[in-house]
Amino acid sequence: MFKEKIVNVDAICKYLGNQIYRELEERWKTVMSLAEQLDKSQPYISDLLNGKRNTSNLDIYKKMALTIWITEKEFEEMFKKAKKYEYEVTTWDTISDPIDVLKNLSLADLKLALSREFGTQDEAVLNDIMSYAKYKIEQWNTKFLKDILDK
Repeated sequence: MFKEKIVNVDAICKYLGNQIYRELEERWKTVMSLAEQLDKSQPYISDLLNGKRNTSNLDIYKKMALTIWITEKEFEEMFKKAKKYEYEVTTWDTISDPIDVLKNLSLADLKLALSREFGTQDEAVLNDIMSYAKYKIEQWNTKFLKDILDK
């Protein structure tokens, strides 16, 4: 068992796009003017800013930021905040004692695993799934203890 870092690029892109869009509005600029300055289409830039289109090339976000006079230092700070979407998760390849791992699993690890498994990041859905999982674990523990005591 070991930990690995998982980067949620979609969430980072959405965060950066949102922050740049807020700065764009504060500076009284339009998406159209930004697109023209970058020699990109307005729908493409709009999709990036609204988190509807993601890219693994984060340079476009830096170019957008610098174009609307966000300093490189300000962008680096923005990017540091976006890195909250980097998770450290347990990989299950070499687990010797799965029960021990489950006991020590962090809430963030569990939510990330559930969001991947069920294809959702909706907090309410994930909480419902976790509640059901806790219920099933309690059932299993009760049955397991009963079986041991009956022997």
